[in-house]
Amino acid sequence: MTEVSIIVPVYNAEKYLRPCIDSILNQSFPDFELILVDDGSSDDCGRICDEYAETDSRVVVVHQKNTGQAAARNAGVSTANTDLLCFLDADDMVHPSLLDIFYCAVNSAEVGMAACGRVQGEKPPDGFFDPLEKEPEANRLYIDEGVLLELMEKQETVYWTPFPCMIKRRIFEEYPFTPGRIMEDNAIACKWLTAAKCVVQIREPLYFYRDNPTGTMHTAFSPKRLDFLWALEEQLRFYQACGYAQMQGAVAREYIRSALWFAKRIRTELNDPKLSRRVVRRAVRIAVNNKKVFSLSAGEKDKLLKAAHPLLFRIRKKIRNLFGSRIKKKDPGPSGK
Repeated sequence: MTEVSIIVPVYNAEKYLRPCIDSILNQSFPDFELILVDDGSSDDCGRICDEYAETDSRVVVVHQKNTGQAAARNAGVSTANTDLLCFLDADDMVHPSLLDIFYCAVNSAEVGMAACGRVQGEKPPDGFFDPLEKEPEANRLYIDEGVLLELMEKQETVYWTPFPCMIKRRIFEEYPFTPGRIMEDNAIACKWLTAAKCVVQIREPLYFYRDNPTGTMHTAFSPKRLDFLWALEEQLRFYQACGYAQMQGAVAREYIRSALWFAKRIRTELNDPKLSRRVVRRAVRIAVNNKKVFSLSAGEKDKLLKAAHPLLFRIRKKIRNLFGSRIKKKDPGPSGK
């Protein structure tokens, strides 16, 4: 009986695809199907996928026109025949015990999701595929606003991206990926965590995340990277609907910080001051719309004003200096009585 569906979106990853597939097919847990979604690859990926499907009955291949990673993952779920879903990227690899450990973790009515640690680099570290010497350390997270805030503040991977994880299908169907976005995992992770209610966090690094020089985060800066701000806005709307004021405030502050960073890169790398100003002005609106749940410091306000209206900032600074000096001359303070 098939218990788990592993979904791998595949796009122009022929250099790494075979090691990825082999690491999945070598799992100690046997009852799974591997769904390879060839998202219109222009290299040899499509043929490689079909080759594996011909030799292993667990492999299912979906060929489609290029629609992006989010849509490819959604298509994989539509093909899946199980209630447990696991997502991998085509240039990554997994430990042979990954599915076994995940399956044991979520095989409980109260647990909706399991996640594990990951190791990152150009190639798997020595001993990565060796059998585990002991049961991996795991703890249960009962998700509420306090736990979410702690995960965000500690920059835990599970808060920002749900990979690697195993999730119950009902959760995915409530919160599928948004097609056309490249930061879809940053938008969806908090929703999955909240819907899961109980998450098993396995500290053992059972997932190898490859530093791919042609990957999204390593290529030249482009406006598509602004999808991260979209993801933060998705989080803001979600937390507002949940009534999580602390999380709303924390995400709003992260939005301001990120928007200023993006605006600077847009000016310096894309030479597009109009887009830079639009990003900052959107950040100002975010700050105003969320002023009930967080407040900016004077320094943060100055940074926003300077980025959105440089001329107004200079005038304001001159006025401050002018009137500040006059006030000091007119008002000597308590000691002048």
